[in-house]
Amino acid sequence: MTGIGKSSLARFVASEPPERFSDGALEIPFGQACSIPAANNNFGEYHSLLAAKICVLLRKLGCKKDQLEGLNLDNACQVLQEVLTGKSYLIILDDVWEVDITSRLAKLSGNSCKMLVTTRIESVHAITEADKVEIKETDVIEVARNILKYHTQLEELPVSVAQMKWN
Repeated sequence: MTGIGKSSLARFVASEPPERFSDGALEIPFGQACSIPAANNNFGEYHSLLAAKICVLLRKLGCKKDQLEGLNLDNACQVLQEVLTGKSYLIILDDVWEVDITSRLAKLSGNSCKMLVTTRIESVHAITEADKVEIKETDVIEVARNILKYHTQLEELPVSVAQMKWN
């Protein structure tokens, strides 16, 4: 469901990733703009959009801009494979609209990286061997309260906030 807090929850996890991700956490926001319909059903254009997103990740991983110029999708995935070898990142793939994105990135090997994917598209999840976590309204309320406690550094929220009903 849209607007339920998937991205916020993913960013919260990424702000302090579990210790097993010794290299930290990275986020790639995809959104509908990186989808086949956004590319007017032109797969070449879609592949260019996806390659550009992967290059954004590669820049975050320390690759130089001139190393990435002109990379097609296959080359960008190859460079990503090489850069992630031996690394341990939590990689947030936020708002994924295409199965192709998760299936390509799930093929990366030689690392201890894991991907946390947020999506509203059931088929995006179904293609991978991922654990699926469905977020319900009651979960959102509890998580939101914990996020508020975390960011305000309060032991307990004021009663007026703790008892709020969120619609």
